[in-house]
Amino acid sequence: MKRLSKHISLLELPQFQYPFCNCLWIEDEINCLVDSSPTDEELAKIKGKPVHLIVNSHGHIDHNRSNYRFPQAQVLLHETNHCLVASEEGYLREFGFDRYLSKAGQTMYLRKPGYRPRPADGFLEDGQIINVGETRFEVLHLPGHIYGHCGFIFHDEGFIYTGDIDLNRFGPWYGNISSDVDDFIRSINKLIEIQPDMMITSHGPRPVTSGIKSGLTRYRDIIYQREEEIVKLLYRGKHTVWEIGAELPIYKRLLEPREVFYLYECAMDWKHLQRLERQGRVERKGDKYYLNHGIRPSNLNLG
Repeated sequence: MKRLSKHISLLELPQFQYPFCNCLWIEDEINCLVDSSPTDEELAKIKGKPVHLIVNSHGHIDHNRSNYRFPQAQVLLHETNHCLVASEEGYLREFGFDRYLSKAGQTMYLRKPGYRPRPADGFLEDGQIINVGETRFEVLHLPGHIYGHCGFIFHDEGFIYTGDIDLNRFGPWYGNISSDVDDFIRSINKLIEIQPDMMITSHGPRPVTSGIKSGLTRYRDIIYQREEEIVKLLYRGKHTVWEIGAELPIYKRLLEPREVFYLYECAMDWKHLQRLERQGRVERKGDKYYLNHGIRPSNLNLG
């Protein structure tokens, strides 16, 4: 646990480890957790202290894994993400896994990380101010990763908790039904415009205090690089989401469990195809996608 200010500490995750994340512990008039998926070792550091409020950046399990441990706490979450935390069925539906993942895969996906339904009690919305005593912070809607994804601006302390806009080398993840590539680009650009002095991300190993603009720009540009690869695959005659997914333009190689990561791959490829269709670069005919007349890998300007 790393002290950030008089009232705020970081429950640290030294390296990426699913289903955990960096979380903020605010010990003030109202004790508050910002995300609730620290490791058990970090969670033990606040054992015995009352948790009055949990504010979740979004509804993925690696951000609210321990919500159920605090039945007395009020849980706030963006309205569109309430379905993810309310039931197994709602969680699977947001990933499309109710349709495309085997029953055995669904069971594994829920049980292995320890999914436990815990309905949220209230809503978060852009610009909302949360006051827990001497500490105040502002909700910043940052959709793309999933529609209800939020960050939190701590104006007095001079940092933003950016959730899963986390600057990892792999790049942005947008494999849910409500994910959107254009939204993700706008959210990254919003952070670039804000020019925060410090960012704390969900899965970064430490607070980011330098090179933030260049880091965000590189992170955003991974999206454009992926899209170029997808356009090349369309040009080569790969026309369905499944055909494109089999070429792994996002992941490059499948991780385990392969069934899950192939579906992640296909979902993100589909999100790119939706963006290309909106731009008029791609036409959809049934379940197949085709480059429109004159669109070639050599004349793209995706940025």
